Amino acid sequence: MNLFALFLTAALADPSIELLPSGKWQVEYAKSSCIISRTFGEGEQRTLFGLKPAPYSGTVPLIFVRSAPLGRSARGDAQVSLSDGFVPEYATYVSVTSKGTHVTQIDVPRETLDSLAKGESITIKADRWVNLSLRPTGFDKVMAE
Repeated sequence: MNLFALFLTAALADPSIELLPSGKWQVEYAKSSCIISRTFGEGEQRTLFGLKPAPYSGTVPLIFVRSAPLGRSARGDAQVSLSDGFVPEYATYVSVTSKGTHVTQIDVPRETLDSLAKGESITIKADRWVNLSLRPTGFDKVMAE
């Protein structure tokens, strides 16, 4: 195992790692939905966090994109909790790695957005693929647009 993979494994094993914003919120508008994204962390921990809320869908995909040397596809149940104590009634994930990029999509109920907008942090665990806490400051302002 190379040093990067070892460091990434150790970093993801500790859910107390909280990634702070390292970029601004980006909003891409489309006809049927929009994509909201922001970069968190620096260096090997750098993570792109995105959401794609569709207007009439009861589910919202949370998307996490990181660098990863190798991996395989996986799916299962995820654990999501917000700082206000909200835990979605379900959270399922699909995870894939290709060409050095690892993408995990976690589907949660739409009401998760309300708690996310009001809260200060979100903690996510999807097997060994995503295990971190984000501080999505300013999310309430982006959602109000």
